[in-house]
Amino acid sequence: MWVQEKECRGIIQESWHEGASRDLMDKLLLCYARLEEWGGGMLKEMRVKLSEHRKELQRYRSRRDADGFRRYNEEKHNSIKGLQDENGEWKDTEDEVQGIISRYFYDILSTRTTGESMPDRIKFARISEEQGDLPEDVNRTLACLIPKVKQLKRMVELRPISLCNVMMRIISKIMANRLKPCLHSIVSEKQSTFIEGRLLTDNALIAFEINNYIKSKMQGREGVGGLKKSEKLSGQVINYDKSEVIFSPNTRTEDRVLICECLGVKQTVKPGKYLGMPMCVGRNKTEVFGFLKDRVQAKLQGWGNKDLSKQEKLTLLKTAAQVIPSFWMNLFLIPVNMCEELERKMNAFLWGRGSTGKGVKWMAWKKLCRPKECGGLGVRDLRNFNLAMLAKQGWRLLNETNPLVSAIMKAKYYPQTDLLNTEAGANASYIWRSIMASLRAVKAGTRRKIGNGIDTNVWKMPWIPRLEDGYLTSAMQNYLGHITVNNLMVTGEKRWDLTMIKDIFYSHDVEEIKRIPLPLSDTRDS
Repeated sequence: MWVQEKECRGIIQESWHEGASRDLMDKLLLCYARLEEWGGGMLKEMRVKLSEHRKELQRYRSRRDADGFRRYNEEKHNSIKGLQDENGEWKDTEDEVQGIISRYFYDILSTRTTGESMPDRIKFARISEEQGDLPEDVNRTLACLIPKVKQLKRMVELRPISLCNVMMRIISKIMANRLKPCLHSIVSEKQSTFIEGRLLTDNALIAFEINNYIKSKMQGREGVGGLKKSEKLSGQVINYDKSEVIFSPNTRTEDRVLICECLGVKQTVKPGKYLGMPMCVGRNKTEVFGFLKDRVQAKLQGWGNKDLSKQEKLTLLKTAAQVIPSFWMNLFLIPVNMCEELERKMNAFLWGRGSTGKGVKWMAWKKLCRPKECGGLGVRDLRNFNLAMLAKQGWRLLNETNPLVSAIMKAKYYPQTDLLNTEAGANASYIWRSIMASLRAVKAGTRRKIGNGIDTNVWKMPWIPRLEDGYLTSAMQNYLGHITVNNLMVTGEKRWDLTMIKDIFYSHDVEEIKRIPLPLSDTRDS
């Protein structure tokens, strides 16, 4: 709020120059004192505005029309009236609410596994070659509490956002950049974010596959464990209020009851969502992904009430509306009819007038999706974009970008072969079937890089760079179906056995093979 005032910038500059000879923290304290002094007058104005705001809120409360009711609810949720304490008792005084908040964060920041509390403040190691500990107040942070629900009752229903000072952000960025080259070796492979090459969707993919395995487990006995162990290893506390447990069909009823009682969690059949991703996708895909249509429609309706030019509408479509389903398209193949419906709504918004969307559509959506140099406007074809995002997941599995995800998917779906030669299978999850739907694009653009040739089958893998699909066009002889590329090389030498190659393959295949360079070192195919 203060930075919007014209005088604020001048006060900061003056106090910073005045303390030029002081150290960093003294400068910040001086700046703080000057702003506090100047803000005293601002507070008086704020109190007047606050009084007016309360009067306005009272007017909205007395109104019975829809707009008044909506405005009253919006204003009402901007303050914490009270909270339930650890015993479930309602507390509404300022001191009691502050005590609940303080105890909540103290419990989170304490190490429960050892019984020892963490230090009051984080002490950083040296950040330069010389001695120079950071001042103790440099990491002082304000926490802004944002409600997750409309009817706020408990502390867990508030999301804390840290408001660090600028110097702390700069120091954190420097430290992050210095740690970046070695983070992949010190951060657990189970952590899917903050590391280059790992994505947030990796955890959702693993959770979906685990859920699919549990649902399809009809025989045998399976134990449930790992919660306590993960708590000790990570140092984090499990939130049992948000936790639910799902059992395979072969789990006995008495075992289910016992586990739920011991963990203090509820049993569920459908695990809902994890990281925003649905964990259960049945036959009715339109119902599962119907929320995408609602979100896009809400955006378009909000913009439809504004007087926008065609260029402004096109920009909103590209940068906002078409981005909404992107996150879910990373893992799931959205039904064709839903993609088409979303495109119809977007096309109606682009050419329509006002909130009705009525108007002459001067160009079909498929033409709009063409590149600008081909007469289109460069908007996304949602179906093709969806397949491209899924093909990216296939490419990451092929290159083992995330070793944990790659190991799980390979063990479950293609333990004896590679990704390019596998099939969906009988009990495949919807994520795996979605990736399989994009495999044609992956195969078309994938080529094996020949090293020693041991890992590449001559007939079943794409290793010819210049051919359309990478596969040989020569007819395969049955007794040669198992040979690998290293069999086409002169024994003990890094060159092609041209005599053998000419006897087995067509002339144009021979020419393509001869163009492939062989490395001098003994490297594996990739």
